[in-house]
This record gives sequence, C-alpha cells and structure tokens, in this order.
Amino acid sequence: MSNPDPKFSTEPRPGSPVRRVLPYLEPSSPVKATTNPGNIRIPGHVKNASARLPDIDVSDFMNLLSPEYDIKTIPESVQSLLTRLLELPKSTKEETLYQPICDLLNACAAHVEEHMKVRGLNHAPLLFVIHADSAPSEHALGTKVRPDLVAVNASAEEIEYYRRTKNIAQQDEQKDGPEEQRKKSKQFVGVPWARLCMTIEVKPMVVKDGGREQAAMYTTYHLIGRPDCVGVFGLCLSPSSFRLYWSDAEGTRITTPMELINGGHLLMQLMWTVRRPARPHTYYDSTIGFMSELPQGSGDANSARRPRLPSGIPREVRQFAGLPTRSRRVNVFVDYKHNLACKDIFLSRTRFYFEHRMLNIAHDYGRSVLPGVPILVEYAVVKDREERFITTCESQWKRLRIVVEGIGETLESCPTIYELLKVLYDLVETHRLLCARGVLHRDISMGNVLWNVHKPPLRKTYQSHEGGVYISRVLDKTQVEDPNKCLCLLADFDNSAFTQGSAKYLDNLKANSVELDPSIEPEEPGNRSSRTGTPMFIARAVSSGRLLQGPGTLPPDLPKVSDKAASLYKAAYKDINVEYPKPTLVPPGPETPPFCHREYHDMESVFWLLVYRLIMWGDGKDELEYDGVHPYLRDFLSHEISSMCHDQRGAWIDQAEFPNLLHSRLRKGPIATLITEMFGIVWPEYALCEGVSVDFVHEAFRRLLINAIVEMDATGEHYAFGEPRGFLKNYSDPVAPATSTHLSTQLGNKRPSDDSRHSSRKRTRH
Repeated sequence: MSNPDPKFSTEPRPGSPVRRVLPYLEPSSPVKATTNPGNIRIPGHVKNASARLPDIDVSDFMNLLSPEYDIKTIPESVQSLLTRLLELPKSTKEETLYQPICDLLNACAAHVEEHMKVRGLNHAPLLFVIHADSAPSEHALGTKVRPDLVAVNASAEEIEYYRRTKNIAQQDEQKDGPEEQRKKSKQFVGVPWARLCMTIEVKPMVVKDGGREQAAMYTTYHLIGRPDCVGVFGLCLSPSSFRLYWSDAEGTRITTPMELINGGHLLMQLMWTVRRPARPHTYYDSTIGFMSELPQGSGDANSARRPRLPSGIPREVRQFAGLPTRSRRVNVFVDYKHNLACKDIFLSRTRFYFEHRMLNIAHDYGRSVLPGVPILVEYAVVKDREERFITTCESQWKRLRIVVEGIGETLESCPTIYELLKVLYDLVETHRLLCARGVLHRDISMGNVLWNVHKPPLRKTYQSHEGGVYISRVLDKTQVEDPNKCLCLLADFDNSAFTQGSAKYLDNLKANSVELDPSIEPEEPGNRSSRTGTPMFIARAVSSGRLLQGPGTLPPDLPKVSDKAASLYKAAYKDINVEYPKPTLVPPGPETPPFCHREYHDMESVFWLLVYRLIMWGDGKDELEYDGVHPYLRDFLSHEISSMCHDQRGAWIDQAEFPNLLHSRLRKGPIATLITEMFGIVWPEYALCEGVSVDFVHEAFRRLLINAIVEMDATGEHYAFGEPRGFLKNYSDPVAPATSTHLSTQLGNKRPSDDSRHSSRKRTRH
C-alpha cells in the first residue's frame, strides 16, 4: 500500500531509527467494514497472497522492537519451560500444546513486568490466555475469529469476569424464545478485541508451514479490531520454532522461522515492546494525512474543528505516558519542526476527557500563555476518509485527537543532576501558577514531566506581576532574550481537576468578557477523593485513599535561603517572597476534613520523582550496597496502588537516614541536604493543620532547590548521570554479597505500621 498522502514527508527526525522498506502481505480480496480505519485492508484469500511473499530476516524486524529492552539474563523459570517444550514428543496434539506455551509466555511477561517496575517505567498488565477459556468476543466484521492464544491487557480477575459474563449485547429476552435464550446463555462475551494486545497461533512441529498464513490472518483481523493501534504484533509458535508478525496500514510482515530454545530474549523484548512501543519510530497513520487535507473554511461544517497539521510532519510515534491501559490507549505523533504534538486517545463512555478544557483555563483562554504547559491548537473527534467515526469493537469507544504546541524530552535525557534540579524548579513554579488558576494536575510522574530543550516560537507569555519567575531568570537577572523560558513541560492534563479556589480567577475572566466553557464547573473537595496518579510517584495519602494515619506532625518552618542564593532569590521575587504564618496542628476528631486530592499532594509527587532519579544515579562504577538499603529500595521500586488502604512507602526510615538510600557520592553535600529537608516538608499530613497556605510547599521547595542549584554552581560539581547503580543492572537476580540471604528473609516478613516507623534509627523488619 502506498503512502496515503504523498504530500507529507516521511523523513524521521535526525538521529532516530528508520524502518526499512519491508515486503508486506497484500490481501487479495479487500472487504470494507464500518470499523475499518482509513485504508487498511481486510484479508480475503490470505493463503494465496502470502504464499508468494518471501519471509524477512529477523534483523529487518528488530527496529520495530523497543530499544529500551535491557534484560541481561534469561531467568531459570523461562529457560526450564523452553527446555520442557523442546522435549515434547513430535506426535503431541495441538490442543495439548496450548497450556505449556501459555505458561512460557506468561513467565516471560512476568519477568519483563518485574524488570520494568524497578526501572520506574509505566506499563500495562499483560496476560496470555487460551481462547477456550476466554475466547475473543465477536469481531466487528461479524466473523468468529478464534486465535489459539491471546495476550490481554487485563488482570486475572477481569479475565474471569469476561469468561463468566453472558453475551448481553446479543441477547434479547423480549424477542427470543426459550430455546434461543438457552443457546445464548451458553455464550460468553469473551475478552473484547479492544483489550487484546497480541494474537498467537500454535502449531505442532509436524506442520510444514507452521501456521504461517493463519497467524497472518489473525494479526490482520486484530489490527481491524484495534484501530487505536498504529500496528499490532503477532506470534506463531511450535515447540521447536516461532515467527514474529507485524501488521499496520502498509500490510503484514513475517519473519523467517527461529529456534525457540534460543528465543527467550526475543520473546521478552517483544512483550516489552507491546507494553512500551519503540520510540521514536517512523510509523504510518492514514488519518494524519486525511485530517491535514481539509482546508481552512471548507464546505464541511465540521472542518473548522478538525486538527490540521503542517505539511512535512514526520509520522513519529511517542508514548508520553499513555501506554495501553484499562480504558484507553494513547499515541502521540510528534512534529519537531513545528513544535507540535498530535495526541490520539480512545475513550469509553464511562471515561470523560477534559484536557482541552483544562489547557484553555491554564492559558487564560488565549489571553496569556503559561510557560511550561502545552498550548491547545485543536481538539476533535477523528473520522476516517469516508466520514465515519473511528471506533473500537466496543462501539462506544471513539477516537479523539488533540493537537498541542510544545514538545520535550524525558527527564532521563537530563545529563546531570544539576540540570534536573533546574527543571524541577521550573516544574514547581509552573504548578504554583496553575493552582492559582484553579488547575490541579493530579498525575505528576516521570512520563508527564518533560525537559523543554526545544526552543519554542515567540508567543505572548505571563508577565512578571503574576509572580512567575523561572530558574534561568533567577540565575541571570540580566537575561533579556527569553525571560519566560521554562525548562519543564508539564503534559497530560486528562486527570486534572478544576478547583474551588479559582473563584476569583473566574470572576476576573468574566469581568474581561471572556467566554467560558459552560460545562466546566469548579469541583468540590469531595469530588476529588478518587485515587489518581502513577505508582511510585503518587502521594502516599492519595495512594491509600485516606488521610495519613499515625501521630500528627507539624510542618517544619520554611527553609532559609542560603547566603549564596539570597541575593538572586530576592532580586527575582522582590515583594513576592514573604514569610508564611506558622501552622497549628488540629487533632483528629469530628471536624477532621475528609480526604481529597490537594495541591501539596502533587508536590509530594515531585519529591518522589526526584527520589527516583537520585536512586538511579550512578557514576559508572559498580556499587553493591545492600545491607540496610536494598529493602527500602525494593519497597519503593515495586510500589503499587493497593486496594488495602496501605502504602508501603509509609513505613520508611527516619529523615536523617534517608540519604543512605543514595549512591555513596551523594550522601554528603547539597544533594543530601536537599533530599533530607524535602523529606521533612512532604511527610506531615497538611489536612490536619490549620493556617497552611496553599503554596506553602511550593515556596519551601523553591528555596531548597535554589540553595542546591547555587551550591552546585559554586563548586562546579554537577553530578553527570552514568551507568545505573550495580544493584539495578539485574534486579531480579542480583549478584549480592553474603547479606542477600538475610535481606530476602526481611523482604518476606510483614511491614511495620506507620506508627512504628520512628521506633529506631535504623529500621529492621519484625
């Protein structure tokens, strides 16, 4: 299939990997369907078409897989399952192979998930199931497509729900007689096609073609069932060999057979890629060209609300934070030349999407632009070339597109801790100004905070009277080129809330005759009680869904600005830098406020984000420091949002011991001081304190960060990021000293309560 829009350049950003031009499967009998996205074809006589198609070498397939994959060794559990498959007799029936192959794939997926947790990477659940247990629901084309195995973006509990739930969509008790009702009562809804991540065909080794064409058909049908995906992967396995498949708008590519016994790493890299697609990478999406072909003011009544991108946008897909999740999937197409990001998202009828509205509020409805926040360009529901809504097999899921101005790099791209602290300073300032306008982000994490290294075009920005002064201006008051340059870019506002504290801001907008979105109303605190955030970075109270338990602790006094930083800080903020009243502690009682997501919870997420990057810091020298350190790191790196009203980070060590979690080079000096004092700022439960200003934590963080930045500037030690610390290189099977047995025993025991976390200077597990 040719490029659907030849006007567009497909040249990738310089330095990014380029996909080779590969042969693909051209279906011989295309069939149109209501859910067919763009020009993707549905296979007719697949066998006849693919019989003439040569296989490609696996080396030509590798650039479709994620380069983030860095697992060094295959675990013994995976290797033993590979060996067991190879030992099966050649006469083994196909049905008998389902379970051992399913066990192998689930073992690979579990190992990948554990490794991704320790790296702090967002990932979705991935479970392989046999079609007999949870057959996919009826395809949108009305055909019964039954792959042998499927990879599902769901937990084991959800799979059981799908297996037991009857197919309500096809049952009509008012019209059907008793016999028809009896037949339909045996039908399961099955896993929706919108939740499938991969299809797998299993064949015994006696089959010559190895199920090549059948697996290609399943992969192509999977693509039709997942129009939210740019492309989908597939697998064909036997006890001795396997093939990899990829289907996108161009067609289907198939690799040559590979030996299964040596394929453990390739299978795990495939599962890594399913969770976190390769980025940056050149893909093709026919709707990008289609949306761009609509001229401004065309005869179509809806054309004015459709995103139009400049010609020359490279089709590079990034996953900012929106990996496949339970109710949506996000793809982000990035145009580096024009500083644009085109974000596609699929949403169900139970999930609402207000990011475009929040961006309008953040930027004062276009009157002035807040640096550090993407600028809304367009927002619309996407249609295909035949003016049909692009939906998944669950018809209520529609494809939405939001185009924003402002792109950045991940925080992992920051070369030094010094540069990272400057980005976090601007993040705190941006968040403070957002809160002043009533926007609460509620999901600050590694994936949603970007390093703004791309120079944006000149636009009208915030003025100094608003108090927005960013680190580049603080450090150099003579800077005139771009005084509002912000080093951070806070993305992904789809979980944000509009707070009651913005009533004054709303009155100001109305006084200036700004037309407001009537559907946006300030949220009462009780409506912000949902647990919103990302594991490892979410605030402890938000993770547990209740106020922090245990003895109340007063917030410390505001930290003092050091002598070295005082002149810079006062010159930047002038009269803005005022002292805050001393808060008082309110004992728990009938008047205790209910839990809700508040401004300081987002600042705690900034703290955990810094903790994560500092824990990962290494200087390239192997370091094995397990005794008394590794258990706490494991608690943090394996954090999950539990339903037990408990957060394992709540039982951590004393404030004075916190720097001991870091690399030995960071345990003294400005970094140790910074992380210790930040620890004291975020640990109290501010809901139990009176007289706490909304931006108390913002001001405290700004002072601590400027102290550390100026100190590092004076010494010239910026702490460049090198190789990760030794214990992180192979998390699942660490090469530890003799303390490893002792630690594994500790990790298996019960955690102490929050009340006992200060019981000793060096915490042990009982």
